Amino acid sequence: MTNNKNFWCALVTISTLYGCGSTPKPARLDTPETNSNSSVVISEAATGINAIERAYAKSQNIASRNLALVKLANVYVSENRCLEAEQVLASINDNSLAPFTQGLSSLLKLECQFTLHKEGIPKPLLTLMHKWSEDTYLIDSGSFQTSVASSIDLDLGQRATLARAKLLAEEKQYSAAIDMLLKQDANKESISTFAYSNALWKWFSLASDASQAQLVSIYPFLQDHLAILQIVEDLSLNDSTRQANIKQWFSQFPDAYITKHQPSQILDYLNLEQSNGVHTAILLPLSGRLSSQGEAIKQGILAAYLQHTQEQQNQDEPSITFLDTGSASELSPDINADTLANYETVIGPLLKSHIEQLAQLNFPKQKRIFLNNDENFENSDGLVRAFYSLSPEQEARQLATLMQSRGIKNPVVIDDSSNVGKRMAKAFNEAWMSKLDEANIKVLTQGIESISYTDNKSMRIGITASLDVLQSQRRIQQLSNISNERVYSVTRNRRDLDAFVVFAKPNDLELINPIIEASISLFTEKQIPVFASSYSYDHKQNKNTQRDLRNLVFIDMPLLLPEGRQLAISNTVDGLFNQPPSAFLRLFAFGYDAFTLSENIAQLSTFTHMSVQGLSGKLMVGQNNILIRQLNSLSITDNNG
Repeated sequence: MTNNKNFWCALVTISTLYGCGSTPKPARLDTPETNSNSSVVISEAATGINAIERAYAKSQNIASRNLALVKLANVYVSENRCLEAEQVLASINDNSLAPFTQGLSSLLKLECQFTLHKEGIPKPLLTLMHKWSEDTYLIDSGSFQTSVASSIDLDLGQRATLARAKLLAEEKQYSAAIDMLLKQDANKESISTFAYSNALWKWFSLASDASQAQLVSIYPFLQDHLAILQIVEDLSLNDSTRQANIKQWFSQFPDAYITKHQPSQILDYLNLEQSNGVHTAILLPLSGRLSSQGEAIKQGILAAYLQHTQEQQNQDEPSITFLDTGSASELSPDINADTLANYETVIGPLLKSHIEQLAQLNFPKQKRIFLNNDENFENSDGLVRAFYSLSPEQEARQLATLMQSRGIKNPVVIDDSSNVGKRMAKAFNEAWMSKLDEANIKVLTQGIESISYTDNKSMRIGITASLDVLQSQRRIQQLSNISNERVYSVTRNRRDLDAFVVFAKPNDLELINPIIEASISLFTEKQIPVFASSYSYDHKQNKNTQRDLRNLVFIDMPLLLPEGRQLAISNTVDGLFNQPPSAFLRLFAFGYDAFTLSENIAQLSTFTHMSVQGLSGKLMVGQNNILIRQLNSLSITDNNG
């Protein structure tokens, strides 16, 4: 355990920096967000600390001082003001804490990290958080603790149990987390709190099928959770039918635990007003400079629509109407509140500026699937929203995750200096750095090595320089110059570099990979792997091309990879559009999935553990209602094709 005030101050700084990089700080509850700046926060916390220090100066009772500080921090935590809470806790010398105060202090630190890092706890904090988790057991120590706990007027035991369970869930140990909540007595009133019922539902949903079955056998009342979960996950239902089935189950089993303590996810879903209408407006740029992209998306939507009508079992005939937004930054004046009033679903528009202009329209409640990302869009009058795009940044972040899962430690990033290449390189670097821990201090301080080229010459020089091949060649030349004999030599390359990741167009990649292969020393059989995104992948590879791409790993949407090329829809599209290029197929799959998602977007946006397999990837809703596409990977070998 690290019982050091300075070390805790450093951890406050680290956690604050990580919070700024991943998740915005929670808004202050007592003042407008615009006034919630660091100086005001520190000043307010300092005022409370100073008052306690003045009392301590008179009493000289260190235990009372520390307990008062922890109580003050607890007030801030209860108000979701963790910046102030951390400021207060940093003023405490942990060496002087009584057991109960130490336990409560550790609990508050845990709770603040869960508040500040909603998208995942950074690795540097996890080890320390486990120690804090152990400290929370100190809350139950000492004979005087009952009166102290009651003076705080909170059930600290329940909070500590929930915090310990959350830490297990953070490491995807969902069964263990549920067991932590329920192990004392599954029938106790303690699990009837709203926080417990929410956590229980969330972790049960995320557990594997085998784990769910095992939990039901240990805690029979969880059979009801399983029954509701089966309705929630039934992809054959649309949102309206799913809502009706859940309500019917609750009415049939009014005494079930999950009926009496409905999780917030279920309540939110049931409160969504679903329309039985099937009229959909598609907003695309069908004229102007983006008309070819709009047309490709339109063809995908039409294909999905025809597939949907063939499978439709009810009597309502769905209808779709395409509305041309134009390609200019200003939305077509023909699209307004009156135009959209008769549609229950809106798909599009494609341009971010058009999405922003839609925010100004006062039109009825609708399901909306925007074909771009815009986190600033206000949707107070809509039923469900989702932002769906072929985001290059998402692909770059997935490459970082894939490479780290394969043990890559020291990659070099190559980009072609284009706007897309630069965006992907930046996103990759940010994702890579966010997942590093203290063992990677060199990379954390120096950053990832990168190469940005503008032509074939700068490409070659950058790659050979990164491998130290140029330095090896200079040493060989120096030896040749001082020797009277003929020098037989082979260049050597550096050994610490273990991968390249390339953000470049397909034609450039066909040059980059051979340059890397030719730069590898003959003294080693180890190949340096090369990773690339869909930006570099062309599904129309011939055997000559594949020879230039050996030992390269791509990620791309399923429709373009070999297995996807065997699907019936691939053959149909190839025939109808005369073997279209990869760019057309990506936009076609994008449109196809956008229409398919419209039937169940409320399900995905509410129950975020859910995903559906589409032509463009495995789709799920992440933070800020942004759809995440998980892509497939393809390794090029001599046997491909």
